[in-house]
Amino acid sequence: MIKRVFWTISSLFLLTACEHDPLDPDVSDIEISTQFQRFDQAFFSLDTAGFQEQLDELKIQYPIFFQSGATDQFWRYQRSDKRQLELYQETQQVWGDMKEANAKLDNAMKHFYHYYEGHPEIDFYTYISNLDFEFPVLYAPENEVCFAALDLYLGQNQPYYSHLPAYLAFKRNPVFLVRDCIEALAMANIPPLEEQNSYSLLDAMIYHGKILYFLEAMMPHEPDEVIAQYIHQNLEFCQANEKNIWAYFIENNMLFSKRDDDIRRFIAPAPFSKFRMKFDNQTPGQIGHWVGWQIVRSYCNNNSDISLQEMLSETDGRKFLKLSGYKP
Repeated sequence: MIKRVFWTISSLFLLTACEHDPLDPDVSDIEISTQFQRFDQAFFSLDTAGFQEQLDELKIQYPIFFQSGATDQFWRYQRSDKRQLELYQETQQVWGDMKEANAKLDNAMKHFYHYYEGHPEIDFYTYISNLDFEFPVLYAPENEVCFAALDLYLGQNQPYYSHLPAYLAFKRNPVFLVRDCIEALAMANIPPLEEQNSYSLLDAMIYHGKILYFLEAMMPHEPDEVIAQYIHQNLEFCQANEKNIWAYFIENNMLFSKRDDDIRRFIAPAPFSKFRMKFDNQTPGQIGHWVGWQIVRSYCNNNSDISLQEMLSETDGRKFLKLSGYKP
């Protein structure tokens, strides 16, 4: 009897041990270590008295920043510009040694190299962009470098962002820095919508859903709120109303619509999604991204033999939806 109980317990233990989250693989064997290289610190630490000599040394240490052909006079001006100095001081207050961000980046990139074995190492640099809101993060795959503007991740209540609508200022929170870096990699590894000529709302949903799933795969320990860039109430609304949201798209024959207005209402950045119903202001913007994420999740759950790369490369929206078996 004791042996039988022991065998049962052992079997259950082994069964549990064999079960694992497919999006949380063991990456301990990935030897590549990744952290942000602080060009901002190196540059704004230059002594203005011995500026030229130190600048020449910086060019050797960070050659990627000096390939545009900007003059030394330009760099001297950048070093003394009052607003950029102020922004740099603020980043120092917010980011400090970036220990936590480096740990998250390293873990995410270990997952990336796990899925993309043999991919060249990617270098990540931080800098002060002088509030270039168009490019918070910029990934250059031809050089395998990613630039992150720390002055655009200082927190939504910073006065520098006061001119932004609240839903855009929210994305300037520090918690989204690493997430946005990985999103830039996602966009470089997923066939863009523009290649699909005339795409439908469903195509757009799946495309953005793939980006969120890519983020989930690279950052499996991050909460859904960070992945989707939603506050908790937004996420709760989506989860509570998933069936109704899907029914709305089906009943209104919108999935295969290629009308710009239909796509914009649920895909484009906005404070809320436009169902044109009384509850609109309760909805999060870009709800089509979240729905696409659930379709992709369902696709991967029901097609475990298909690799991440194979899933990302599938551009036939109708086929993707059918194979996903998505039925909220």
